[in-house]
Amino acid sequence: FLLQGIRSLQHLQELHLEKTDIPIEGANQLAEALGDHESLRVLRLQICQLAPEGWEAIACSLHGNTSVKELHLQIHGLSCDPIRFFARMLTQNNNIEALHLKTQKIEEDALAFLTEQMRYNRTLQTWEMQSTHLSDQSIGFLADMLRNTSLRKVCLPGNQIGDEGVSILANALKNDNCYVVALHLDMNGITDSGATILGELLMDTRCKLRELNLVYNQIQCVDPFVRALEQNAVLEVLSLLPQRPPRHDLRSSSLLLERYLTWNRAGRRLLRHQNAPMGLFAYALGRSSTNVSAIHWLLVNKPDLVAGLQNDTQNE
Repeated sequence: FLLQGIRSLQHLQELHLEKTDIPIEGANQLAEALGDHESLRVLRLQICQLAPEGWEAIACSLHGNTSVKELHLQIHGLSCDPIRFFARMLTQNNNIEALHLKTQKIEEDALAFLTEQMRYNRTLQTWEMQSTHLSDQSIGFLADMLRNTSLRKVCLPGNQIGDEGVSILANALKNDNCYVVALHLDMNGITDSGATILGELLMDTRCKLRELNLVYNQIQCVDPFVRALEQNAVLEVLSLLPQRPPRHDLRSSSLLLERYLTWNRAGRRLLRHQNAPMGLFAYALGRSSTNVSAIHWLLVNKPDLVAGLQNDTQNE
């Protein structure tokens, strides 16, 4: 019944198959329905039980599909086969612009194959690998890929990336052939050492980043970002929310908040956090007394900046 609906609804733009078990016959029928669909834009597959042959059939059906732009894959189990099938597909498909991958763990050989095949793809813009146990030891495969692809946005939330992995990524982001402008490293294991590396990256004129998300890491010191924002004229969004109250002084936090307020009046949206005081989007230092003191200092000493931010927020 579902497959008949997919075939008949030629105006269908999104298809979500979540927490679903599909037999081989059903996978073949699904592949047939997807192959010539002309309006489907988003395909989200969270399939609990499916034989490798079924994954291969679905991947092959996307070789010639000209409508799907966004592909979400949540693969259960540790088999490398599905990754390989979709990697080969991406070398042939010239339409998919976003790949979102979530799996229990991606083995190094599968990751190496996937990133190697991506060198032949020139249409993918967004790459997300969530909760795939990506670590410092395997991040090198991804870094090599970034130097040879058209990717603009890379999201790696909920992995095991630490300071060493950050260093490897930072070197890749300085490469002239890397075009990434948005990097999400939220919910990893980055510490103050990694923050220092990222601060140096933001001061490097070769860095093209406009958005950097570091929410829920282990960063306690904000000084590298204070210094970086003195020189960086490209970054538009920096998200920081530590797991514990940060160790820093009132002057640092006040300086960073003041810089945010100043830049926001120029149209920039730096350092956003939806739970900031007064409902404003500002630098998230957690609920520490230093944060409250810094906000209070700005309210007393820089009322024009705060007023400007309020006006900008209301206009938006």
